[in-house]
Amino acid sequence: MAWLRVEPKLPDHPKTVQAGHELGKYGVARALALWLAGGCYAVDHFTDGFIPRGFVAPWPHDPRPLTVAGALTKSGLWKRVKGGWIMHDFDDFNPSGADAKAERDRKRQLARDRKRRERERRMNIDDPSMSRGKAGVTVTLVTRDARDRHARVTRRKSVGHAKVLARACAPPISISISSTSDQEQRPPAASRTPDDNFALKELLAHQVFDEVDAGAVDRRDALEEIKCRIAKAGLPYGYGDAHRAAESAASQRRRRA
Repeated sequence: MAWLRVEPKLPDHPKTVQAGHELGKYGVARALALWLAGGCYAVDHFTDGFIPRGFVAPWPHDPRPLTVAGALTKSGLWKRVKGGWIMHDFDDFNPSGADAKAERDRKRQLARDRKRRERERRMNIDDPSMSRGKAGVTVTLVTRDARDRHARVTRRKSVGHAKVLARACAPPISISISSTSDQEQRPPAASRTPDDNFALKELLAHQVFDEVDAGAVDRRDALEEIKCRIAKAGLPYGYGDAHRAAESAASQRRRRA
């Protein structure tokens, strides 16, 4: 956005006072109003101080704008040229139209780049290079669009959730989170139902929340920790699974509290 630079002593400048005397009652106010409107037009349209007659003649805020323009011309604040007027010493106080355009385009590009970076940060664009390091498990973040699609899918409520939990926890399943080489300790995935898998993910979420309460895990890293533990446990992991497991576990803990 361009700005018009105005001399702070303009209202009492001899040229302004002269234009006001030419106009009579309220002349200074009328002269200042049209001068300011013309300056704003010149800056906004990058005309290097040129004000066309087509802007002045229909100006609606004065009954005789051409008379005011004549007074500004006679006092030396404006100069009459073909097709309109030129503001006196406009280039001495304001950047040229080309420079103002270049600055405007530069700021617009900076704003677009800033919005793009913010949009990419919010969307959590997939980055396969992100990993936990110690466990050797790579966590791929899902895009916000994918999360929105899954959030719109109608979720089927599980019946007898307590029975599902009991059935999932009944076998002596050992879920190791220190290494991915202990998969032989778990029963094959084919023997578990989707409800069983979700129940196990809830148990992992509860385990992470317990460690958050104990101070072993930062609350801000809880969701990522749940994702890692689901992957380490070898459980089927789709978009939104960790979010749903975390929400369900948090809801159960709130009810217990």
